[in-house]
Amino acid sequence: MSSSSSSSPILDIRSSGKELDRLNKIMSDPKNHVFVFFFMHGCGPCNNTHPQWDTFVKNNTPPPPNVFLVRIDQSLSNQIKHVKDAPSSFPTLRCYHKGTYTTYENCSTIKNKDRSAESFQQWLNHSNPPPIRTFSHPHHSHHGGGGSRTSGRRRKRSRSRRSRRSRKDIRT
Repeated sequence: MSSSSSSSPILDIRSSGKELDRLNKIMSDPKNHVFVFFFMHGCGPCNNTHPQWDTFVKNNTPPPPNVFLVRIDQSLSNQIKHVKDAPSSFPTLRCYHKGTYTTYENCSTIKNKDRSAESFQQWLNHSNPPPIRTFSHPHHSHHGGGGSRTSGRRRKRSRSRRSRRSRKDIRT
């Protein structure tokens, strides 16, 4: 899978050039979560991981906002500015965010670390939590949350009205 445009959140980097420069720029933005699959040519486990990674990428196209999915030849890892300690075994899967990284292998929420598309999805879900949405209602903020007690009373009243109606229905 190669990226189809210069703004694609999916990168497949096999040589230095514009895509590698773009990756360095992406990794410098603290909003971004960059999932990187480092592979080595001729590595049997890497070759077995490629189809699973492709399926994972296909299932996440397009990825969530600020998420980038990258496959890169390990020989280029020393050209990535934000990779301080280059991987020494392959395949290596890391998520870079705010100058640090977490690894697929150390993610505790993955049930079966078999390098399957499903386990990569669990890793993505764990490493990139969805934004927390906060809803505020102006009437609930005064008087220490009295609005919730009122709505509780309303529910109680409506239940008692319902029960009165059902008793009337029984009588007739």
